[in-house]
Amino acid sequence: MENNKELNNKKQCDIHVVSSSFKVGTYSLYRKGDRSYCHWSEGLKMVIEKDGVVIKLEGDEIKKLVGSLPQTVGGVY
Repeated sequence: MENNKELNNKKQCDIHVVSSSFKVGTYSLYRKGDRSYCHWSEGLKMVIEKDGVVIKLEGDEIKKLVGSLPQTVGGVY
């Protein structure tokens, strides 16, 4: 049987409040008629909003974010 200290520690780890506000969007600007190849992250912008806090990310920052995600056995996210 676990002692009270261990039980209290487990209760503190429970998160009962779930964010009611979460938005994420991405966009990319390009020149009309430009058909040259570029990396998927080039020119890409991302805006994340959670509970009134806004984070704006650009190409290299988005690559770091995506690179930190665990991959499945098939190598996809």
